[in-house]
Amino acid sequence: MTSNARLRRIAAALLALSAAILGGCAPRPTEVAELADRPLRARFEQRLAARVARMAAEADVNAWARGTKMPDLPGVQARLLLAAPDAFRLRVGSLFGTALDVSARGDSFTAWVPPKQMALDTRAAGDSLGLADPGVVGYRGWSGTWTPPDEAWNATTWVDTVRVLRWREGEAGDSLRLALGTHGLPHWIEVVRDGELRVRVDYKTWHAFDGTPWPSRIRIEDARGAYGLECRIQNLQFHARADRARLAVQIPDDARRVTRADLQNAIERMSKI
Repeated sequence: MTSNARLRRIAAALLALSAAILGGCAPRPTEVAELADRPLRARFEQRLAARVARMAAEADVNAWARGTKMPDLPGVQARLLLAAPDAFRLRVGSLFGTALDVSARGDSFTAWVPPKQMALDTRAAGDSLGLADPGVVGYRGWSGTWTPPDEAWNATTWVDTVRVLRWREGEAGDSLRLALGTHGLPHWIEVVRDGELRVRVDYKTWHAFDGTPWPSRIRIEDARGAYGLECRIQNLQFHARADRARLAVQIPDDARRVTRADLQNAIERMSKI
């Protein structure tokens, strides 16, 4: 397979995952010490507060395409920007510049694919792409800052060795299922709407960056496991405030604007090359 073909397939996986997000028990974290003398909720809330206090972050990401519809492909490098509480940007590099640039803030979502001169830009993702507030979901997914309400702690269940909390939030009434281990850190999170799984994030490992527990290896996949990403987060740096200008994806005036359906069709074609 040529390098161009590999890049096209990797971009297809990344795009498919973005469209899917908007449209078992993980390994135990080994790099964060336990607070064994405190109840699980206290451990969880203490570590959550430490992450929530970090208003902005950026990191290098090594990503590998995964899924039943994707062949075994080499990894790609990306730059991740996060801004609390509802924004992120992921810029994926290639041999020829940027392969994919994705950002979300609140309910808006933008994807720019320079090799195809194709852009998806929506200001109401909940209506057009199937998941409300993708910026919130993306930020929380990358940072592990899921915040269950009080009532979620009153009816938890145990699945193997993890404690599962369930609650609903947002105007669309998305259901969330969060699994916690005894260390007080998320193992996985599932976002469900109308009984249908939209996206799942598995937190494989955690690391203490500047004293703050943060996901260091995660897996994100769509409901069918057809498209997904395995991501390793490195060189994480925190900032006192977010530079909102850096979070915005700049789309050229001559870019071809597409719909979700157009994007999905393009993904299918790219995946078969």
